[in-house]
Amino acid sequence: MDVMSWGLVPSWAKDISRAASLINARSESLHEKPSFRNLIARNRCVLPIDAYYEWKLMKVRGKQIKQPYVFVSSSESPFNHSGQLAIAGLWSSWSDERGETLLTCTALTTEANSSISQVHHRMPVLLTREGIDGWLSNSTAPDFSITQNIDNSATSHYAVSTEVNNARHHGAHLLEPVDLAESEDETLF
Repeated sequence: MDVMSWGLVPSWAKDISRAASLINARSESLHEKPSFRNLIARNRCVLPIDAYYEWKLMKVRGKQIKQPYVFVSSSESPFNHSGQLAIAGLWSSWSDERGETLLTCTALTTEANSSISQVHHRMPVLLTREGIDGWLSNSTAPDFSITQNIDNSATSHYAVSTEVNNARHHGAHLLEPVDLAESEDETLF
């Protein structure tokens, strides 16, 4: 285990300004992108998470909002790791001119399964125990079939407070479900 900053900074980058744009990597195009293709052989990692958020554009009381949803591990799913999810990722080591090293990572994404696509068109590449072993193996050519057909039972999701939309808000209350039935007018796609 190691601590890394989320947002990949390629080793060849002049500065860390690219990190904000490289928080996710499309698994379908990893081999095409200079930032990722050299990391596939030896710089694979797994990102353990309790939950993640996605947003759905909705119209509520005539006003357009980004409604957050939280996605958590389904208890009976092979993607459940003691209540956590495991996401396939890539990592990089970047050094500045003083020799200070920064470890960074990015999460792999894929097309959303039919359950998740109700909220968002992409999803993280979730791993089973066998998937973790395969992703972290010594093979320089990992099995990319793990990035496809992630079962609908992998996660469950529900709407949460729009307080999530402000990074200044913290706390367990941000994981509590909200009832949209009273306020939902229509969904915008």
